[in-house]
Amino acid sequence: MMNRIEQFADNLKSESRLLADRAVSGLRTAGLETAGFISRTKGPVDAFADTALKLNKQSHKNIEKLLKQQVKMLDTLIDESASRIEKVAKAKDVSDLKDVIEVDFSAFGIQKKAPARRKATAKKRTTKKAAAKKRTASKATAKKRTTRKASTRKASAKKAAASKPASAQAA
Repeated sequence: MMNRIEQFADNLKSESRLLADRAVSGLRTAGLETAGFISRTKGPVDAFADTALKLNKQSHKNIEKLLKQQVKMLDTLIDESASRIEKVAKAKDVSDLKDVIEVDFSAFGIQKKAPARRKATAKKRTTKKAAAKKRTASKATAKKRTTRKASTRKASAKKAAASKPASAQAA
């Protein structure tokens, strides 16, 4: 019986060593695969960083161009404003101010536009005519109303006077 127990204990030891060796080798394999995976991500990260740096460089160039344009526009605006103020200060009469009032938009890349002119359409004319007729008709109606009220008041005053006794009329 002792022999069987020793044999069982030996089998248990060898199986537990085998399981431990398998677990350790599995962990080593997993660690090596993870290290390889991490190493392989270095390439895409470098490519992303290079692209981000190129994009950043291009963005800074464009912002620099924009700022230079803004400075140029502000310089022109300041110079033009100063020259106009000088012209106004040196003006002797209103005719000298004629040049100051004109605005030159070409310095800003904007062209002058002629003021839009509206063309009267036939539809608008008929609408205006109809509105004029309506106003005339409403004025005539208002006159009729005031005329009726005045004549009604006069008639009712006459009736009231006729219905009152002669002694009340004398007073």
